[in-house]
Amino acid sequence: MDIDDFSKFADDPRFIPGIFNYCDRWCERCKLKERCMSYAMDKARGWEPGSTGNTSPQEVWDRLKETFEQTKSLIENLAKEHGITPPPPSRSPDEILEESRIKRESAKNHDLVTTARAYLKAADSWFKDEKGLFSEKGDELMLKENIGMGGAAEEVRELKDAVEVIRWYQPFIYVKLTRAFSGRTSEDKLSPDLPRDSDGTAKTALIAVDNSITAWTSLRNHFPDKTDSILDLLIKLDQIRKGVEREFPKARSFARPGFDDQEQN
Repeated sequence: MDIDDFSKFADDPRFIPGIFNYCDRWCERCKLKERCMSYAMDKARGWEPGSTGNTSPQEVWDRLKETFEQTKSLIENLAKEHGITPPPPSRSPDEILEESRIKRESAKNHDLVTTARAYLKAADSWFKDEKGLFSEKGDELMLKENIGMGGAAEEVRELKDAVEVIRWYQPFIYVKLTRAFSGRTSEDKLSPDLPRDSDGTAKTALIAVDNSITAWTSLRNHFPDKTDSILDLLIKLDQIRKGVEREFPKARSFARPGFDDQEQN
């Protein structure tokens, strides 16, 4: 994709500006994906829109590099068109990257971020330890269907959805909280009336936590014998939710472009 193609996407009125900044990257389930420039560009490039879970780290960096280079070229072209000469950068790219790395490492040491990391690992352990549980449940539901009791198909759908939700948001919560805390340190000089990226990012983490709590509650209802182990995970999620609401009191009210703007929807 060259700069002209990139410019066409940027000028397309069907796209909601910034909608991709505060989404959960679950394009498959997104009702607004056709109004997302990031989704359309990924498709045009032949990339799988949304998650980069099956993409190597090098491919991820290559994608980011291409996107940044195109954005830079677009800004430079717009500046020339309007007779604007951008000031020289105050810091080198290496200095900016190093500052970002330091902020990111500092954020990873925050109690809430470490709790999110602990939850991620604990959830992985739960599914590893209970992998036979779903096979047993499958046999039970098959028998239920065979004897004509009904309801098996719906129960399968509920279980499948709960597992998909939990698995999708496991790493997402940790990643977004790391970003929220690392970005917050750069916003000290902003006017308190301006919306903050850290609040929007924290909101996406909160939504992921909310959805995960609902999904784990559904699993607990299907597997009452596992109430204690699931409750441990729910406690971690509740700690994260309360902590994020305390650290980012404006997060819940942050208006995400498209998603929280009824006129856009």
